[in-house]
Amino acid sequence: MYGCVLAGATIVLAKTSLTEGELRYQAQDSDSTHILTDEEYTEKARKAVANLPMKGLFCTGRAESFFSTSKFSELDERDFEEIPVTDTRSTVLAVCYTSGTTGMPKGAEITHHNYVSCFYTSRLQMPWEENDVLLGHSPITHMSGMFSTFAALLDGATCAVTPAMMGPLDIMNAVEKYKATAALLFPSQLQGLVREMQRTGRGLPSMRSIVVGGSVLPTSVADAARQAFVSIENLMNMYGMTESCGIVTSQPKT
Repeated sequence: MYGCVLAGATIVLAKTSLTEGELRYQAQDSDSTHILTDEEYTEKARKAVANLPMKGLFCTGRAESFFSTSKFSELDERDFEEIPVTDTRSTVLAVCYTSGTTGMPKGAEITHHNYVSCFYTSRLQMPWEENDVLLGHSPITHMSGMFSTFAALLDGATCAVTPAMMGPLDIMNAVEKYKATAALLFPSQLQGLVREMQRTGRGLPSMRSIVVGGSVLPTSVADAARQAFVSIENLMNMYGMTESCGIVTSQPKT
Protein backbone atom coordinates (compact mmCIF):
# COMPACT_ATOMS: atom_id res chain seq x y z
CA MET A 1 0.00 0.00 0.00
CA TYR A 2 2.75 2.43 0.93
CA GLY A 3 4.66 1.30 -2.14
CA CYS A 4 1.83 2.80 -4.19
CA VAL A 5 2.20 6.07 -2.27
CA LEU A 6 5.95 6.18 -2.86
CA ALA A 7 5.30 5.54 -6.55
CA GLY A 8 3.17 8.68 -6.64
CA ALA A 9 -0.33 7.25 -6.33
CA THR A 10 -3.21 8.18 -4.05
CA ILE A 11 -4.61 5.19 -2.17
CA VAL A 12 -8.33 4.69 -1.54
CA LEU A 13 -9.00 2.61 1.56
CA ALA A 14 -11.76 0.06 0.95
CA LYS A 15 -12.76 -2.37 3.70
CA THR A 16 -13.00 -6.04 2.75
CA SER A 17 -16.47 -6.11 4.34
CA LEU A 18 -17.89 -3.76 1.69
CA THR A 19 -20.58 -5.17 -0.54
CA GLU A 20 -20.14 -5.19 -4.29
CA GLY A 21 -22.36 -2.13 -4.58
CA GLU A 22 -20.55 -0.23 -1.83
CA LEU A 23 -17.20 -0.98 -3.41
CA ARG A 24 -18.45 0.24 -6.78
CA TYR A 25 -19.72 3.46 -5.18
CA GLN A 26 -16.31 4.17 -3.63
CA ALA A 27 -14.47 3.34 -6.86
CA GLN A 28 -16.65 5.74 -8.83
CA ASP A 29 -16.78 8.46 -6.20
CA SER A 30 -12.98 8.49 -5.80
CA ASP A 31 -12.23 8.19 -9.53
CA SER A 32 -10.11 5.12 -8.83
CA THR A 33 -7.99 3.92 -11.75
CA HIS A 34 -6.51 0.71 -10.29
CA ILE A 35 -7.54 -2.08 -7.93
CA LEU A 36 -5.18 -3.84 -5.49
CA THR A 37 -6.70 -6.66 -3.48
CA ASP A 38 -6.14 -10.12 -2.04
CA GLU A 39 -6.87 -13.19 -4.14
CA GLU A 40 -9.88 -13.93 -1.90
CA TYR A 41 -11.69 -10.76 -2.98
CA THR A 42 -10.85 -10.66 -6.68
CA GLU A 43 -14.27 -11.85 -7.86
CA LYS A 44 -16.10 -9.19 -5.85
CA ALA A 45 -13.67 -6.53 -7.04
CA ARG A 46 -14.01 -7.60 -10.68
CA LYS A 47 -17.81 -7.38 -10.56
CA ALA A 48 -17.76 -4.10 -8.62
CA VAL A 49 -15.68 -2.24 -11.20
CA ALA A 50 -17.19 -3.85 -14.30
CA ASN A 51 -17.53 -1.27 -17.12
CA LEU A 52 -15.60 1.34 -15.12
CA PRO A 53 -12.53 2.93 -16.79
CA MET A 54 -9.94 0.94 -14.82
CA LYS A 55 -6.33 0.97 -15.99
CA GLY A 56 -5.20 -2.12 -14.08
CA LEU A 57 -6.29 -4.86 -11.68
CA PHE A 58 -3.74 -6.29 -9.24
CA CYS A 59 -3.92 -9.01 -6.58
CA THR A 60 -1.48 -10.52 -4.10
CA GLY A 61 -2.20 -14.02 -5.42
CA ARG A 62 -3.32 -15.28 -8.80
CA ALA A 63 -6.65 -14.63 -10.46
CA GLU A 64 -7.99 -14.31 -13.97
CA SER A 65 -7.64 -10.79 -15.45
CA PHE A 66 -5.57 -9.68 -12.42
CA PHE A 67 -1.83 -9.02 -12.49
CA SER A 68 -0.09 -10.86 -9.64
CA THR A 69 2.07 -8.69 -7.38
CA SER A 70 4.27 -11.75 -6.77
CA LYS A 71 5.94 -10.91 -10.08
CA PHE A 72 7.19 -7.64 -8.61
CA SER A 73 9.98 -9.61 -6.94
CA GLU A 74 11.43 -10.25 -10.41
CA LEU A 75 11.86 -6.52 -11.02
CA ASP A 76 15.18 -4.76 -10.49
CA GLU A 77 14.70 -2.35 -7.59
CA ARG A 78 17.34 -0.08 -9.13
CA ASP A 79 14.76 0.78 -11.78
CA PHE A 80 12.38 2.16 -9.17
CA GLU A 81 12.05 5.92 -9.20
CA GLU A 82 10.43 7.59 -6.21
CA ILE A 83 8.08 10.41 -7.16
CA PRO A 84 8.88 13.56 -5.15
CA VAL A 85 5.96 15.39 -3.55
CA THR A 86 6.51 19.09 -4.11
CA ASP A 87 3.23 20.39 -2.68
CA THR A 88 2.58 18.34 0.46
CA ARG A 89 -0.40 20.46 1.54
CA SER A 90 -2.38 19.77 -1.63
CA THR A 91 -1.15 16.34 -2.75
CA VAL A 92 -3.58 13.67 -1.54
CA LEU A 93 -1.98 10.64 0.07
CA ALA A 94 -5.19 8.74 0.79
CA VAL A 95 -8.95 8.90 0.49
CA CYS A 96 -10.57 7.41 3.58
CA TYR A 97 -14.33 6.88 3.66
CA THR A 98 -16.41 7.67 6.71
CA SER A 99 -18.76 5.12 8.23
CA GLY A 100 -21.83 6.67 6.62
CA THR A 101 -23.81 6.87 9.87
CA THR A 102 -25.97 9.79 8.72
CA GLY A 103 -25.88 9.24 4.96
CA MET A 104 -23.66 8.00 2.16
CA PRO A 105 -20.01 7.57 3.22
CA LYS A 106 -17.89 10.61 2.46
CA GLY A 107 -14.39 10.35 1.02
CA ALA A 108 -12.09 12.33 3.32
CA GLU A 109 -8.94 13.46 1.52
CA ILE A 110 -5.78 13.04 3.60
CA THR A 111 -2.82 14.97 2.22
CA HIS A 112 0.85 14.18 2.83
CA HIS A 113 0.99 17.21 5.12
CA ASN A 114 -2.04 15.95 7.08
CA TYR A 115 -0.39 12.58 7.61
CA VAL A 116 2.95 13.91 8.81
CA SER A 117 1.34 16.59 10.98
CA CYS A 118 -0.87 14.00 12.64
CA PHE A 119 2.18 11.91 13.45
CA TYR A 120 3.90 14.81 15.20
CA THR A 121 0.83 15.72 17.23
CA SER A 122 -0.27 12.18 18.10
CA ARG A 123 3.18 11.13 19.31
CA LEU A 124 2.67 13.55 22.20
CA GLN A 125 -0.35 11.52 23.30
CA MET A 126 0.27 7.92 22.26
CA PRO A 127 1.72 5.98 25.23
CA TRP A 128 4.45 4.10 23.38
CA GLU A 129 8.08 4.75 22.52
CA GLU A 130 11.07 3.05 20.93
CA ASN A 131 11.31 0.23 23.48
CA ASP A 132 7.69 -0.82 23.02
CA VAL A 133 6.19 -3.60 20.91
CA LEU A 134 2.85 -2.57 19.41
CA LEU A 135 0.31 -5.25 18.57
CA GLY A 136 -0.35 -4.29 14.95
CA HIS A 137 -3.71 -5.91 14.29
CA SER A 138 -5.71 -2.88 13.15
CA PRO A 139 -6.88 -3.29 9.53
CA ILE A 140 -4.81 -1.25 7.07
CA THR A 141 -7.99 -0.34 5.19
CA HIS A 142 -9.16 1.61 8.26
CA MET A 143 -7.69 4.87 9.48
CA SER A 144 -6.57 3.17 12.72
CA GLY A 145 -4.41 0.73 10.80
CA MET A 146 -3.21 3.04 8.07
CA PHE A 147 -1.96 5.62 10.56
CA SER A 148 -1.32 4.19 14.04
CA THR A 149 0.76 1.19 13.02
CA PHE A 150 3.10 3.17 10.79
CA ALA A 151 3.24 6.06 13.26
CA ALA A 152 4.49 3.65 15.92
CA LEU A 153 7.27 2.55 13.57
CA LEU A 154 8.22 6.15 12.88
CA ASP A 155 8.44 6.67 16.64
CA GLY A 156 10.94 3.82 16.90
CA ALA A 157 8.65 1.13 18.30
CA THR A 158 8.53 -2.45 17.03
CA CYS A 159 5.26 -3.50 15.40
CA ALA A 160 4.09 -7.12 15.58
CA VAL A 161 1.94 -7.39 12.45
CA THR A 162 -0.90 -9.86 12.96
CA PRO A 163 -4.19 -10.64 11.18
CA ALA A 164 -6.77 -7.88 11.48
CA MET A 165 -9.71 -8.07 13.86
CA MET A 166 -8.61 -11.17 15.78
CA GLY A 167 -10.82 -12.73 18.46
CA PRO A 168 -9.98 -12.45 22.18
CA LEU A 169 -8.12 -15.76 22.40
CA ASP A 170 -6.00 -14.98 19.34
CA ILE A 171 -5.19 -11.52 20.73
CA MET A 172 -4.03 -13.03 24.02
CA ASN A 173 -1.88 -15.58 22.21
CA ALA A 174 -0.35 -12.87 20.02
CA VAL A 175 0.41 -10.62 23.02
CA GLU A 176 2.18 -13.48 24.76
CA LYS A 177 4.00 -14.65 21.62
CA TYR A 178 5.42 -11.24 20.71
CA LYS A 179 5.63 -9.86 24.27
CA ALA A 180 3.50 -6.92 23.12
CA THR A 181 3.59 -3.93 25.44
CA ALA A 182 1.01 -1.71 23.70
CA ALA A 183 -2.20 -2.08 21.72
CA LEU A 184 -4.92 -0.04 20.05
CA LEU A 185 -8.38 -1.55 20.63
CA PHE A 186 -12.03 -0.79 20.02
CA PRO A 187 -14.14 -0.85 23.24
CA SER A 188 -15.93 -4.03 22.14
CA GLN A 189 -12.55 -5.72 21.55
CA LEU A 190 -11.29 -4.67 24.97
CA GLN A 191 -14.50 -5.91 26.63
CA GLY A 192 -14.26 -9.31 24.94
CA LEU A 193 -10.56 -9.57 25.74
CA VAL A 194 -11.09 -8.75 29.42
CA ARG A 195 -13.84 -11.37 29.71
CA GLU A 196 -11.55 -14.01 28.23
CA MET A 197 -8.73 -12.97 30.55
CA GLN A 198 -11.04 -13.25 33.54
CA ARG A 199 -12.22 -16.67 32.38
CA THR A 200 -8.72 -18.04 31.82
CA GLY A 201 -6.86 -16.17 34.54
CA ARG A 202 -4.24 -14.89 32.10
CA GLY A 203 -2.95 -11.44 33.13
CA LEU A 204 -0.82 -10.65 30.02
CA PRO A 205 2.02 -9.13 32.10
CA SER A 206 3.90 -7.67 29.10
CA MET A 207 1.01 -5.31 28.23
CA ARG A 208 1.56 -1.86 29.74
CA SER A 209 -0.35 0.58 27.53
CA ILE A 210 -3.73 0.36 25.81
CA VAL A 211 -5.35 3.03 23.66
CA VAL A 212 -9.10 2.72 23.16
CA GLY A 213 -11.04 4.52 20.41
CA GLY A 214 -13.80 4.18 17.85
CA SER A 215 -16.67 4.28 20.33
CA VAL A 216 -17.58 5.10 23.92
CA LEU A 217 -15.54 3.27 26.57
CA PRO A 218 -17.89 2.31 29.44
CA THR A 219 -16.50 2.95 32.92
CA SER A 220 -17.24 -0.65 33.88
CA VAL A 221 -15.06 -1.95 31.04
CA ALA A 222 -12.22 0.43 31.91
CA ASP A 223 -12.33 -0.62 35.58
CA ALA A 224 -12.39 -4.30 34.64
CA ALA A 225 -9.42 -3.81 32.30
CA ARG A 226 -7.34 -2.18 35.02
CA GLN A 227 -7.94 -5.21 37.20
CA ALA A 228 -7.43 -7.83 34.48
CA PHE A 229 -4.11 -6.54 33.08
CA VAL A 230 -1.59 -7.13 35.85
CA SER A 231 1.00 -4.61 34.58
CA ILE A 232 -1.18 -1.91 33.01
CA GLU A 233 0.26 1.60 33.32
CA ASN A 234 -1.70 3.56 30.70
CA LEU A 235 -5.32 3.09 29.66
CA MET A 236 -6.13 5.94 27.32
CA ASN A 237 -9.51 6.77 25.81
CA MET A 238 -9.17 8.87 22.68
CA TYR A 239 -11.55 10.43 20.17
CA GLY A 240 -10.66 10.65 16.52
CA MET A 241 -12.31 11.21 13.15
CA THR A 242 -11.61 9.93 9.67
CA GLU A 243 -11.63 13.53 8.46
CA SER A 244 -8.97 14.52 11.00
CA CYS A 245 -6.55 11.73 10.05
CA GLY A 246 -6.28 10.61 13.65
CA ILE A 247 -6.68 11.95 17.17
CA VAL A 248 -8.90 14.95 17.87
CA THR A 249 -8.63 14.76 21.64
CA SER A 250 -7.59 12.32 24.35
CA GLN A 251 -7.16 12.17 28.07
CA PRO A 252 -3.66 12.66 29.51
CA LYS A 253 -1.44 9.60 29.89
CA THR A 254 -2.43 7.88 33.13
